Amino acid sequence: SEAGDKMQQTSSIVAMAGLKHQQGDALEAVQLLGSVDAALQTLKAALMPEMIVFHSEMLEELKLVLDDREFKTAWEEGRQRTLEETTQKVLVEQAVEPVI
Repeated sequence: SEAGDKMQQTSSIVAMAGLKHQQGDALEAVQLLGSVDAALQTLKAALMPEMIVFHSEMLEELKLVLDDREFKTAWEEGRQRTLEETTQKVLVEQAVEPVI
């Protein structure tokens, strides 16, 4: 189903945000999570159960890394993106970045 596909996409994006966070790109990680947040609201859905703890722990860590204004700005920028735009951006970056 389309809703199922979108749910799968949200999990993939959360996983990608985790990768960005590990690579030290906190702003991009927050933008990705903001986009997921907006998508879940639109879908009237919640994250897949296995992603919930990972997601909340990462958010807490990112709030420690960024100051309040940086976090809010990145979050809002992410929320402006559709799930499709975010997925496309992630796919393009995956194709471009060498996997080490």
